[in-house]
Amino acid sequence: GVHARVTQQFLAVQEFIHANMRKKIVLADLAGVVALHPTYFSDQFKKVVGVRPLDYLMRRRIERAQYLLLTSHASVKEIADAVGIADAAYFSRVFTRLSRVAPSAYRATHAA
Repeated sequence: GVHARVTQQFLAVQEFIHANMRKKIVLADLAGVVALHPTYFSDQFKKVVGVRPLDYLMRRRIERAQYLLLTSHASVKEIADAVGIADAAYFSRVFTRLSRVAPSAYRATHAA
């Protein structure tokens, strides 16, 4: 039914995010994946997923950064670039806000 179709559409958006994480992604890009107007898409995405699409995107970027911090020797700047955030200082601020610890501290405390 309708719920299955909506869920399938948002699965396509999630796949798009995963495949294009290194690139700059704006709301219109995500809405374009499912051929919806950006405002309508954002409202529907929040209803289904529980967060706004750009918040979801940032959370996925930070999750990927956490993984890279633990599995690579890349610098924080390199990891920021790898997850699509060109400004390392901005990346560090967002990472700290969402993870409650700075990227370098995250790596130090979670490394095996």
